[in-house]
Amino acid sequence: MTAPRKPQDRKPKAVEQPKTFTFEHEDVSYTLPPVESVAALVPGRTMRDAVMDGEEGQLRLAFFMLEKLEDSAEAIDALYSKPAPEMLELVQSWMTFKPAGGVSLGE
Repeated sequence: MTAPRKPQDRKPKAVEQPKTFTFEHEDVSYTLPPVESVAALVPGRTMRDAVMDGEEGQLRLAFFMLEKLEDSAEAIDALYSKPAPEMLELVQSWMTFKPAGGVSLGE
């Protein structure tokens, strides 16, 4: 006879969440740090303009933040080498990426 099931038996197993955003380009894996690592470098005026300008402003903010990632030059170059639709999709994914134990900029 089996033991009765307990509530913790039905919980899904924890899956380790990534701490960096990763993408592939030409069979090479690149990483970008979370957006929150550069969020403090965004001037208030730039943030205001991004909010006021809707989607276009959000995209401008994303590129501004990418350019602040000085230690990620190779990853940014690989990102910019992708076809525009794929690059834009990755930029959007990076902006909403939530690292393990963190929050995304969109929250």
